[in-house]
Amino acid sequence: MSITDSGKLVQYSCNQQQHFICYGVVKKQIVRLNLSCDGKCSLTDTSLQMAILNEMHKKLKSVGLKNTQISWRKDEDGEVFHLNQQTVKSSTPCEMN
Repeated sequence: MSITDSGKLVQYSCNQQQHFICYGVVKKQIVRLNLSCDGKCSLTDTSLQMAILNEMHKKLKSVGLKNTQISWRKDEDGEVFHLNQQTVKSSTPCEMN
């Protein structure tokens, strides 16, 4: 923060030693998922979407990735999930491992 410029943030190289805070670049990872509800739920339900995110966050935390932020990426139409025309039949429900 600049003392001479009303406390505004000033960008310095992280290699330059300062008396305040230096932060690094956040890594962004995009993962594509295929989910199936077998007609028993709606993937457009925001409460279901949040429940899935919460389960994924718990899994990441359990493997040591504690400071992660995850969110759904919406397409131009504002939707998170889209119907896949290629359906794969399975006798067992999908489970996150």
